[in-house]
Amino acid sequence: MISGHPSVLYDTMLAGWTRIAQQVTTHACVRTEVIWFNFTPQRVHSSAFAGRNRTDRQRIKRSAAALAKRYRQMSAGERLAMAWAIMAVAAEEWQP
Repeated sequence: MISGHPSVLYDTMLAGWTRIAQQVTTHACVRTEVIWFNFTPQRVHSSAFAGRNRTDRQRIKRSAAALAKRYRQMSAGERLAMAWAIMAVAAEEWQP
């Protein structure tokens, strides 16, 4: 995996690799960060980066917080049922 800013050299040399570009905010401006990688990710490692842009990430963060609040209010039986339902959906979508 290689990360950096947009680069014609990397795009040429890593033509067979997956390339993901995302707009990020620095102290001074908005920049494009790029990740090139030559493997297939098996899962998302952090939900902090879910979403297409800052607004989408904020929406996801708020939605997750609301779900967590409702989850905390559930009984143990409700939590177990919810976990099984989530795992069933994930199993339907899982592709090895």
